[in-house]
Amino acid sequence: MLSGIKAETLINKKLPKVMCHRKIVRRSKKILMRRKSKSVSEEIAAKARKLVKRKTQGLRNVVPGGEFMNNDVLLIQETLDYIVSLQTQVNVMRSIVDAAEAGIER
Repeated sequence: MLSGIKAETLINKKLPKVMCHRKIVRRSKKILMRRKSKSVSEEIAAKARKLVKRKTQGLRNVVPGGEFMNNDVLLIQETLDYIVSLQTQVNVMRSIVDAAEAGIER
């Protein structure tokens, strides 16, 4: 057993540490709250980057030669050219079908 004087000194020594720990906890909570507000915007930006990356990877898989394009601007330009090319092919096929149907009706 400890004597009364030693017990009081130990208790008195522990109190400042407890107070110090409470201050640290309060400060850390404040810091966490600040980080949370920043992390929400950072989290949204990270999700947006992930979505853009997924979409550009999809374009790279669809557009011929897109796998070899590292520049996103070049990939988008090539995608637009590819869309115009596909529209032209569809128009030509429609013209062929219309001409074939006109020939059958005669």
